[in-house]
Amino acid sequence: MTGRGRKPPWLRILCPEGNYGRLKPRRCGSCGRWLVSLQDGVWESYDSGVIRAGRDLTNAIILGRNLARIMWDPLLRQAYLVSVYGSCGLEPDGMYLAEHDCAAAPISVEPFRPAPRRKRGSLAGLPRLSGAQVREFEEAWNRPLKGVLTDGAGDGSGERKHDEQER
Repeated sequence: MTGRGRKPPWLRILCPEGNYGRLKPRRCGSCGRWLVSLQDGVWESYDSGVIRAGRDLTNAIILGRNLARIMWDPLLRQAYLVSVYGSCGLEPDGMYLAEHDCAAAPISVEPFRPAPRRKRGSLAGLPRLSGAQVREFEEAWNRPLKGVLTDGAGDGSGERKHDEQER
């Protein structure tokens, strides 16, 4: 496989323009395969195929290929890479990229798929408020802060008493 094909569409998800993980899709100048480059300090290049637990991960470990774990930030919906040293940091449910080697075939050609979005919680567990409770809350919410600081008289006398005690 020479890798002279078009850029895989899922690389736009893994390496979007301007991502904070500094991941860039690019072609290898020697073999022409699509890579994921990490542009942080020393540039590192990884094969674009995602390695998951099982046979591919076992092959990568046996072949001694350096791995980087793909971490997904659910808030920004972006990926970033964390280096894995030996067996430290390997998780059975993790996704990894193998370091690129032009002389060796890629370990995996599986595309990247981000974790599905979590569904927002429903309003079923929230308490139901009566109309009177809602009106009472709205009155308290709209009341000026000056009225809240009083001792309940509503004339501001509690606020004055508090100022006199400080002197």
